This record gives sequence, C-alpha cells and structure tokens, in this order.
Amino acid sequence: ELSNSNFVLYANFTSVQGVNLGSEVVLAGVKVGTVTDIELDKESFQAKTTLSLFEDYKLPEDTEAVISTEGLLGGNYISLNVGGSDIVLNHGEELLYTQSSTSILNLLSKFTSQ
Repeated sequence: ELSNSNFVLYANFTSVQGVNLGSEVVLAGVKVGTVTDIELDKESFQAKTTLSLFEDYKLPEDTEAVISTEGLLGGNYISLNVGGSDIVLNHGEELLYTQSSTSILNLLSKFTSQ
C-alpha cells in the first residue's frame, strides 16, 4: 500500500469535513504533498487520512496535522505544524497530534445564539 515515489504518513481526525482526495498538505505555507486516501476507521469512528508527501522532510514525531480553511469560500487543506522532538517520523507512521475541521456554520450558529 505504501508507494515508492512518495513519503506516506497517516493522520486520524474526528472530522475531515471539507477535505477531499487531492486536498493539499501544506508546511509553512508551502505545498509539500496531497491527501491520497480517506477512509473511516470502523473501530474508532475516526477518519483515517493518507498524506503522500513529495519527499521525506524529516518531520519531528510531535508534528501536528491541522485541518485549515482557505477563507470562507475556499476549500480545506491539511497544515503540518512542526514539533520540536529529536525523533523523526518514518515512512508509513501515524501523526499522533491532529486537529479536526471546525464547521463555519457551527461557529456562526454559536455567535448568533448568544
């Protein structure tokens, strides 16, 4: 399942709303890969994403994957926030720190109901 051409990492999210196959993976504002698979983990009921990076960026193991939005009308992408660990992630490993997408509609309803 691991492709030879890319460096693959996995990340589980409680919601990947707005993220699709082909969504960008971004580090410091630079596109470093794409989302190549999304499936439901039937045990945890989380969305398991496959992130195919263009190369091995030697990311620390405490790097966080955060679903971010390109403004109100833009699509979502996964942003990698680099951690400070000396231990780097290997091909096929899982990012343990993730932050799911926040629905803009949910946010708006919270503000309007107060």
